[in-house]
Amino acid sequence: MKRGFVLISTLSIVAILSFLILIINKTVVQDSIKSYIFNESIHKRIQLINYEKFLIETLQNNSNQLRNLSLAEQQINFLMKEKYENLNVTFTDLNACVNLNSSVKKFREILIRENKNNIVFQRLFQSLDIDESFANYFYDKLVDFIDSDSLPERLGAEDLFYIADEDSNFTSDSYLLSTTQLKDLKVLDIETYNLIKPLFCAIPENYNKFNINSLNESNYLAFSAMFPDITLNDFEQIILNKPITGYINLSHFFELTNMDEGKIIQENIIFKPEYIRISYLLKLEGYEFSMHSVINLKERSNNLISRSFVI
Repeated sequence: MKRGFVLISTLSIVAILSFLILIINKTVVQDSIKSYIFNESIHKRIQLINYEKFLIETLQNNSNQLRNLSLAEQQINFLMKEKYENLNVTFTDLNACVNLNSSVKKFREILIRENKNNIVFQRLFQSLDIDESFANYFYDKLVDFIDSDSLPERLGAEDLFYIADEDSNFTSDSYLLSTTQLKDLKVLDIETYNLIKPLFCAIPENYNKFNINSLNESNYLAFSAMFPDITLNDFEQIILNKPITGYINLSHFFELTNMDEGKIIQENIIFKPEYIRISYLLKLEGYEFSMHSVINLKERSNNLISRSFVI
């Protein structure tokens, strides 16, 4: 009996060890494949970064593409497919939303509260059926998060408020770089955050300018917050009369839409984006890798504002 037991035990140990070796080998192979895919993704992203300069210059040199980013996106993806089969490029106009940084203005070398744009935020929140008192609370918290001083607004909060939080968030004391920083204000539940986030943007300027050629149903509320005299009928006329290459300038716009010029604050209307986000989605062996670049199209050099990677 002992010999049989020993034999069975030995065979069991051998079987277990063989099974463990198979698992280890499989894990090693999988890790090697993952390492290869990750390294390949880095190589591809480096190529894209180098290619991005040509892509930006192509946009800057082609006004028709800039006035119709959707068409430009299609053309760029068609060209890129020859070199990157599993790549998708997306352009997002950052001049088709309310700029979070318009809540402050520059005074000498510091950022201070900008009162005149509070009404734009109030209109936007009102259109979303959000209480005016909350809109004022949000604006004060946003100002304190961006401005340079340490004095809280009436409904705002500075660093001491965030130190008390277990996540230890501090105020930025500078322009926001992304709408995701709204989470750091600690005033929005996830439902409200998801509701307002698509209507805001964060560009390193303290103005609100809207690219009329990017107006659509998804950003109409942001547009109407900046231009409250625009009616739904006006909105329809703007969309229906827009040429495929977009409106060229104000006279062209008024000629085609027959709109009352008094309804438009002319200095807040542009016809080509000044800031865009270029998003790259790369698929490799079932894995997805993305890269996002925020670009200042007003500049020909040193025009990268920020770049982020998601794996």
